Amino acid sequence: MTFYSDLLDKDKAQTLINWPVGDDMPGVARPFYTDMAWQVAYYFTAGHQVLLNVLCREFYRWEFGIGGEAGPKASLITAQNVKQMISRILRKNSPVIERFWNKGFDRCERSTLWVLANKGFVDLRTGWLIDTYRSPSREPKWSRVGEMGFLLHQEFPKAYEQIEEGDLEEELRDALERLLEKQVLVLEDDNLGQPARVRWHIGWLYHQARAMKAETIFDGGDQEW
Repeated sequence: MTFYSDLLDKDKAQTLINWPVGDDMPGVARPFYTDMAWQVAYYFTAGHQVLLNVLCREFYRWEFGIGGEAGPKASLITAQNVKQMISRILRKNSPVIERFWNKGFDRCERSTLWVLANKGFVDLRTGWLIDTYRSPSREPKWSRVGEMGFLLHQEFPKAYEQIEEGDLEEELRDALERLLEKQVLVLEDDNLGQPARVRWHIGWLYHQARAMKAETIFDGGDQEW
């Protein structure tokens, strides 16, 4: 299972925003983004290429009527337009985003993200996980994994009913470490060897997890690229 975690810096992200990749892209005219609009697009995607490309392809399709998606000709895309388009993509269950979710994350990662997003672990103003810390060591320790494990048993009983509490907490720690590697979660800088706070980094995935019902988390199985 593969997740491309090389996030684009702002310059490369802006290039992709202006010229998304795809055989059906016009290649001549393009929508224009206000400075705030592309900043919002970057904030929500954290520069992830798949998410940026999906977002901006949708603006192309809407702007130029590709695939029967004709919409109003917006010469300038605003920050509000970007937020509305992300909501629209989430509502219509984009096949690309569905594959991205199912192929990029295993079942434990998906259910962990759902619990973090839906059970009050995330400060909505800042993205920091509340009272959640990672202690650096040869085998890193995470706070609140016991609470996370309880919620996994509660929300996904069929998936986790055969897993003992200690084994589930170990699976959770491993899943959290993988989410760090994939840069969905990031640690605060310069914690000087002390337990570090954890922040949700890719805002789009937070909103995606929030938009999903618990019973649909495993619908796509574990797909491969």
